[in-house]
Amino acid sequence: MKLVFEPANGGTCREFRIKGRGANFAGKKHHEARMFADRLRVGGNCFKRVYKAETLKNSSDEAVLKLSVAGPEGHPFLVLSKTFRITGRSSAVECTYAYRNLPESMSPVVVEPYFRHGWSLRKNDAQRY
Repeated sequence: MKLVFEPANGGTCREFRIKGRGANFAGKKHHEARMFADRLRVGGNCFKRVYKAETLKNSSDEAVLKLSVAGPEGHPFLVLSKTFRITGRSSAVECTYAYRNLPESMSPVVVEPYFRHGWSLRKNDAQRY
């Protein structure tokens, strides 16, 4: 499995490939339609934000990547993090999201994530999923 992320382009996944298949299952167009695009149901999105990328582990058996960014417009004290993990023992991609309201906010915040991932599973241009 091969995953390619663009931290400078909203922390989205540009390539999601399975070895031997060659097909790219990640949405190819605008970052809003890509995999792992971050948004809140109320309060905005992080489509054009620059994420901090941290490689937590990179071995032949396991890879762990953490992407984090300050919250969307209107949420300056909210930090969004997503951690991706793939292993040689499984074909699954594990993605863990975390939201942190920094103490400086001095007020509670309600977070309602809205997940919509852009898969490219088309056999032809007229077919969309």
